[in-house]
Amino acid sequence: MTTVLNALAPRDKAQILAQALPYIRQFHGKTMVIVTHKPALLPLVDRIIVMDQGRIVADGPQEQVITALRQGRIGKA
Repeated sequence: MTTVLNALAPRDKAQILAQALPYIRQFHGKTMVIVTHKPALLPLVDRIIVMDQGRIVADGPQEQVITALRQGRIGKA
């Protein structure tokens, strides 16, 4: 979905993501893999896996990984 959205204007991207969020929330309690560069989707997830050069450089609960990223504690592989 991210690649498709790259061709759109920012306002249109935001509108499409807003419409997709209720659909994604229907899967609460189910395992879903979301691959994204969009921070707006992060509040929907329980666990984040950060990859760099094909290697996992961080894996954990959303709040923990986001804090580590902001503090620069997650480096390159």
